[in-house]
Amino acid sequence: MNITINYEVLKNTPQDIIIRGDEVYFQHILSELCHNALIYCKSGGIVSINSKIKEGFLEISIEDNGIGITPENQSKVFDRFFRVDSYIDYSIPGIGLGLCVVKMLCDKMGYSIKLESKLGEFTRVTLGNLKIIIADNERTGDR
Repeated sequence: MNITINYEVLKNTPQDIIIRGDEVYFQHILSELCHNALIYCKSGGIVSINSKIKEGFLEISIEDNGIGITPENQSKVFDRFFRVDSYIDYSIPGIGLGLCVVKMLCDKMGYSIKLESKLGEFTRVTLGNLKIIIADNERTGDR
């Protein structure tokens, strides 16, 4: 499968950004969202990861131009054991717990999570309300 991954780091931010919260939870959330974007993206498709500071919080979006999700199923994707019938492809392992766990971890850490999708075109998941510290490079050391 040939997929292009694009990512954009924060621009116009000379300081280091430190995300407050549980590192293991945060890594699991990002890993699961990126994994889903990659496995449901079309061959030759694009996965984009973008971040920005919005109202003093970090926001991260992960988007693919894959198969998309119908409007009636978008509210169900965070439910335990939910898999959209048309997505059940036995070559893609899973039992429908990944996004449920992501939602639980987001709730526990105070993050918002929003899904936008259009069938056959794209899916975008946006994490918001990520508490950050803008680090002083003298304290953290230049990298």
